[in-house]
Amino acid sequence: MHIATRPSSSSIFLASSEADARILRHLLQYSPLIPPATRAQLLSIPANAPRETLTTALNNAFIHFPLSQFPHLLTGAITFPVPVFTVWGLIEDVHILEKFRTGEYEVQNLTVIDEACSRVIETGGVKLRLFGLGGAVALHKMCESAHQMPSMS
Repeated sequence: MHIATRPSSSSIFLASSEADARILRHLLQYSPLIPPATRAQLLSIPANAPRETLTTALNNAFIHFPLSQFPHLLTGAITFPVPVFTVWGLIEDVHILEKFRTGEYEVQNLTVIDEACSRVIETGGVKLRLFGLGGAVALHKMCESAHQMPSMS
């Protein structure tokens, strides 16, 4: 398992900071891909331990497991049988989101809705427009000038 590499190598990207240690613990706590016993073992590491302690424990785990199925979505090994609409959250990698926005990445039946786009779906003769705001609410960015290019930062 590699957890400190660029997203282009089919793994997640986490910089080395305290905030990222919290994000990593969050991923460990809620990922359905991690066996419960392994999760308990990894989360028993004190929250104030350096990030390296957690990454070393991950890399030395008896069973290696992915933190994400994203690479399988990109290759088509896993597909969504129905349309899925999503917004991005606080722990998503903005480099990956930009690749979706530019069309470099595409996953069948997956649409990321953000401040730059919306989608209309029709169901039962009713048209519904979906809007989304991704990431954290940043009040200082909510009134940016309309002529500026949208940014995910």
